[in-house]
Amino acid sequence: MRVFECRADRKMSVRQLIRERYDMSSNLVTQLKNTGGIKVNGEARMANYMMNEGDLLSLEMIDKPSDIECVNIPIDIVYEDEDIAVINKPPYLPTHISPGHRNDTLSNALMYHFRENNEEHTFRAVNRLDNDTSGLMIAAKNTYSHHKLSVQTSNKILKRKYIAVVCGKTPDSGVIRLPIGRESGSVIKRQVCSWGKTPSRIIKP
Repeated sequence: MRVFECRADRKMSVRQLIRERYDMSSNLVTQLKNTGGIKVNGEARMANYMMNEGDLLSLEMIDKPSDIECVNIPIDIVYEDEDIAVINKPPYLPTHISPGHRNDTLSNALMYHFRENNEEHTFRAVNRLDNDTSGLMIAAKNTYSHHKLSVQTSNKILKRKYIAVVCGKTPDSGVIRLPIGRESGSVIKRQVCSWGKTPSRIIKP
């Protein structure tokens, strides 16, 4: 369970304090209300409850038990706190469970790590990496941190950089703007082809 606490600095509603201090979505506020996670001075309250100056607001976020199997797969966690875990994903480790990968994924490994630390979370990947791609991945430990990081990603505040190994000699800088489509016989691989789609915009760093 993750708990956020703050005090009202004037007479105001619970909803107003949540909006000012945390900028939470209405869906998340509803979720907290339905689980009894909104408390004022230790007592469960509704979002429209009027608080007085000095009242303590506690928001308790409780995760539902995950049905992902915990598997002892070694992973490199480069940073972790109450809200996120940053994992250096190795190549050839699938991120999510799929029909061909039920117990050999990053999600299985992270669930095992959480259990060993007596934590209960659902697997929430903020960014995605392909099976054969290595690099840093962020997993959110609660719905609030997942929401905030997803918004930052959409607004290009949280940026991702990729390093690729290519064959041959390339210019020092430039933009590749060619049509990309699915490779014949594959549901995953893409290739430059005449029937592909050309990116509509270029995202600059």
